Amino acid sequence: MSETYKHNTRDQALVASALKLLRKVALAKITKPGQLKTVASLAHILTKFPEVPDCGFISLMVNSPSHKFGEISTFHYWEVKVDGKTLTLSSGGNFSRPGIADSFTSMTWDASPNASPDFYDYRESLRMVPDVKSFPEGIEGISFSEGGYSLEMYDDENPDVEEYSSDDDDQ
Repeated sequence: MSETYKHNTRDQALVASALKLLRKVALAKITKPGQLKTVASLAHILTKFPEVPDCGFISLMVNSPSHKFGEISTFHYWEVKVDGKTLTLSSGGNFSRPGIADSFTSMTWDASPNASPDFYDYRESLRMVPDVKSFPEGIEGISFSEGGYSLEMYDDENPDVEEYSSDDDDQ
């Protein structure tokens, strides 16, 4: 019997949202052909959840364009990462206004074999971020056709992923 992650309906919903993010990335014009292998690898791992993968390091991060709210500026990120047998989903970003700039984490979810995932939702403590959303809501709001998004990918098994700078300047 293969190893599995312990999980509940919240965990299933977070993994489903991460799969939605990967589908959006796969269809985005900023995604280069060499990066699709990494997107597909992560999607394959998530479709097998709660089975535990046995792989190296794979990470995909989507960065949003900057959003302005008067003097406040924010940008957000959403990350899907596998490091060996640990699966991590996270979101956060940067917040700035005159005299103040800081990064923030809005959610982390870490799953390890045979253990309940660690889930932390920090949105209650982020009242200064006017557009903070849950991980699923943030992913729902991603629209690559709006422009301004960028991708960061790392993959031990895909040397092609390093060849591309993924921004949407050429759209």
